[in-house]
Amino acid sequence: MKNIISQKKRTIPHRNGAFTLSELLVVMAIIAILAALLLPTLQYAQQQSQGIHCLNNLRQVQLSWLMYANESSDVLAGNWWEEEQAHVIGEDGLAVNWLSGWEELGNPDTSDNTNSALFLSPVYAQLGPYVNDAKSYQCVASKSLCLENDAPFPLCRDISMSAWMGYINDPPDGGYQTFRKLSSIAGSDANTHASFGPAQALVFVDEKDNSIDDGEFDIEMAADELINIPAAYHAGAGLVSFADGHAEIHPWVTQEVLQPPPFGGVVIWGNNGRQKDQFKSCAANNQDMLWLQAHATFATP
Repeated sequence: MKNIISQKKRTIPHRNGAFTLSELLVVMAIIAILAALLLPTLQYAQQQSQGIHCLNNLRQVQLSWLMYANESSDVLAGNWWEEEQAHVIGEDGLAVNWLSGWEELGNPDTSDNTNSALFLSPVYAQLGPYVNDAKSYQCVASKSLCLENDAPFPLCRDISMSAWMGYINDPPDGGYQTFRKLSSIAGSDANTHASFGPAQALVFVDEKDNSIDDGEFDIEMAADELINIPAAYHAGAGLVSFADGHAEIHPWVTQEVLQPPPFGGVVIWGNNGRQKDQFKSCAANNQDMLWLQAHATFATP
């Protein structure tokens, strides 16, 4: 019996524990398939996380806008692009607009691209005393970098304020309501449109990197045109906030807004001739344009 068992043991094929090439190929194929299936889910989860992060930041900026008006006898922070570009300071040595600066992605060594003091310091920004974190103004989903002393940096600011908001401002059209006080949005102004109130009144917009420059986000009311372009970095959506204090991630739907720059991935914008993405003519029924117009202002009698 002992000899039979020993003989059987000797006849069992020996396996050293290594995988064959065919088995390895099968495992690699399975891993590749699983990765392909999971990648969109992981990307969407990342975009959702980034969106929530940026949404919380925008809420802080929107809250500062309300706090300024409440502490300034109902007067809204200024938003005049020419003064913002020129870094104008009042006679008291303090800011006269909600911020200062003129960003120019693609123009190297433009100091305003990276100078957060222009929206944090009370000398340059009326909202500066209310927001002390520069990252509140940045979109973490943006993939554009600017050059400063030959080193790449993200733009320090990705948001702008509706041109129809501000005690001083320069909106693109006449014949429409300009909001200079908080109460005029809330309905105490005799000219306030019945269907337009703080929950509908757009204040801040996450703007596309190669559209942003001054602090104004121009919304054309009298022509079929997108002067400034919203950002759609959160799975085709972007951040917006309103005069009642709430902020949301708004889905954009038209090609004029969703069209990405003519390249992919993280890109350093040097002196390469890339043009700003602005002044887009569009159809009269462009849904993104109509949404912006409906939340910007209304025609006055």
